[in-house]
Amino acid sequence: KISPRSFCTEVLTLRPFFNWLRDHKKAIRVNPCDGVELPKWAPKLRPAPSWEDFLAMRRACRVLEEALLLEVFYFTGLRMAELRGVRLRDVDLALRRIQVLGKGGREELVFFPLRAADLIGLWCWKMVLLHPDAWMLTNTGLGRHRPHGEVWINARLRGLGHRAGLPYTVTAHTLRHGFARLLKSKGVDLEVARRLMRHTDIRTTAMVYGTLSADDVQAVYDRQLGP
Repeated sequence: KISPRSFCTEVLTLRPFFNWLRDHKKAIRVNPCDGVELPKWAPKLRPAPSWEDFLAMRRACRVLEEALLLEVFYFTGLRMAELRGVRLRDVDLALRRIQVLGKGGREELVFFPLRAADLIGLWCWKMVLLHPDAWMLTNTGLGRHRPHGEVWINARLRGLGHRAGLPYTVTAHTLRHGFARLLKSKGVDLEVARRLMRHTDIRTTAMVYGTLSADDVQAVYDRQLGP
């Protein structure tokens, strides 16, 4: 009594384990998962904020912190852990780049547009006054030695989405999907989008992140081929 997706996950977890028991431990002769047929299931797509959704959230921002979170997540595609790990020294305002520690401990570069540069610069200047080597998202209530936690960040984003009247919950990962949708709707080459999203598999970029609406597809079509 589990969903088709969970069923597939369980089988794909058990199958290599039984192969290991058979091939390396000689504990069994036949993999019991070999005869199991996997059911078909449709992937559950995460909401991907459109440009109009972003503008609605931007208008709903009340303080500088909210605007910073929204613009950085939406225009860089940063993961929660990546942004929480950024210190002021990792931000290059001249080149509009942020150095982050990505998945697997890899050092990665993310970029931000001119429209976000002044906002990020203002925020960094404010943080430098508090501590020259501060976290970008310094929690000033904890002696400037720790960044804000995930609960605090997502609470601010949820409130922002609620005030903007969006029909879904806004999180850091939702905005990452919005970044992917923005890239696709602007006609960015898929390989470039993969690198900007820092995916190892281009299929993840193509199929999972940033689902396009019919309007998105037509806008790209008209821009490339003419109305």
